[in-house]
Amino acid sequence: MLRCPAERDRFRREALDVRAGEFLLGVYGHLRETKRIGSVLAALRALRRDGLSARLLVAGAFASDDYARTMAPRLQSSDGVIVRGNTGEAEFRSLLSAADVCVNLKYPGVGESSGIAVRAMALGVPLVVSEGADPGAFPAGTVIPIPVGPAEVPALVQTLHWLAGNPQVRLGIARDARADCMSRRDPGRICAELWQWLEGIHHSASV
Repeated sequence: MLRCPAERDRFRREALDVRAGEFLLGVYGHLRETKRIGSVLAALRALRRDGLSARLLVAGAFASDDYARTMAPRLQSSDGVIVRGNTGEAEFRSLLSAADVCVNLKYPGVGESSGIAVRAMALGVPLVVSEGADPGAFPAGTVIPIPVGPAEVPALVQTLHWLAGNPQVRLGIARDARADCMSRRDPGRICAELWQWLEGIHHSASV
């Protein structure tokens, strides 16, 4: 984990070759079709055509050999893309902390929770998600939703342009997301609620 802006800037420069002022997007975790990497690549190309100095970090392992054969060459041949495979926990946290925005699209999905999303929120990294993804986990203002379907790429491009040009907005979203995450997912609070639940079961069983 990168604990201060200077440490983060040094990691971006030395480990990722990201220059000062470049806008770094990140896609993390198990790489599968549902993460919409093709759409993220299309958005990256559009941002760079528009003159934005944008890069994309893809960190994780492919979920299948078939998808690796399809997507790995596209990533490797795309301008502005940095690819990292499986890493240890400490490096993964540094890679996640290094991004200006975590793009965690998921479609189609079944409403499941995302560990990557929770970790990004806890680290204070602004999060872009697909509309309808785990709605109970994301109070208004803590993530930026992107519509699925034909509007996905244009909406993603517009949203990323907006975020790139408004660092204070990114900071505000990240601050609110981290505060919500720390409040609702605090280990002490979770343990207390679990204990109360178990006590309730024990009481019901003994009546």
